[in-house]
Amino acid sequence: MVRLYDRERCICDLVRDKEQIEMQLYSQAINDYFRTKPNSRKLLKYSKAFRIEEKIRTYMEVLL
Repeated sequence: MVRLYDRERCICDLVRDKEQIEMQLYSQAINDYFRTKPNSRKLLKYSKAFRIEEKIRTYMEVLL
């Protein structure tokens, strides 16, 4: 079974598990997400739920 989530949830999962992901893949995914139309509200909603809001806000400040 493969669970499928939206892009914002995937980004939060990446940020949360950063140490377990190859750095090149991690940075490419973050940059690609913020290059396209990011849904900031949904991203912040997920980040609050996963307690990574500060990390997400930092990425948003730098990449938006």
